[in-house]
Amino acid sequence: GWKIYWKHPGDAGLPPDISFKNSDLINNYEIKWPFPEQSIEPGGLLSRVYYGEVILPILLSIKKSARDIYLNGSLNYQVCEKICIPISTKINLFIPEGDGKKSIFSDKIQKFISKVPINANDLGINNKSISLINKNKIVININSKFNIDDKSKVVALVNGPSHISYKSGEYKYDSKNN
Repeated sequence: GWKIYWKHPGDAGLPPDISFKNSDLINNYEIKWPFPEQSIEPGGLLSRVYYGEVILPILLSIKKSARDIYLNGSLNYQVCEKICIPISTKINLFIPEGDGKKSIFSDKIQKFISKVPINANDLGINNKSISLINKNKIVININSKFNIDDKSKVVALVNGPSHISYKSGEYKYDSKNN
C-alpha cells in the first residue's frame, strides 16, 4: 500500500522534487515520468501515484567536458500509506570520462522509460479540443494522422492548474468518418 506521487498528484500529495543546483556541469535536466496509477482515496480524493517500485528516469544535458563529471543534487519526496513520511536526501553521481557502458540497471530503466506518456503533439495529433459539457462530463476531440479505431485503447491524462483535477469512471470512444 505504500506509494509516491506522480508529477501531477491529483487532489493531495506532493511529487518528488529533484534539484541539481550544486552541479555546475549541468545545462538542464528533465524527469521522465512513467504513466501513474489513478486511485480514489477516502473522501473521494483523486490521486495519481506509483505503488511498489518505480524508476523516474532523468534526461541530463551536460556542458561539454573532457573530464570526469561529478553531479551533486538533492531529492525531496514523500512515501505514503495511511500517512505520508517526508524524506530528504542528497544525490551524488560520478560519471567517468570516456565512452559509456551499459549499466546493470539499463533494462530496468528502459522498462520505465517505455511507460512514459507520449505528448499529443508527438502522436500526429494536429487538432484537439476539450469541451466541458457539465460538471460530470468533458469531451475531448482529436484529429490524428494515425488510424485509431474503436478497438484501440486510448487513455488521456488531462493536466491543468493544480486546483483542477478529473476522475474518470468511464471512457467512451466515438470514431466519426468524415
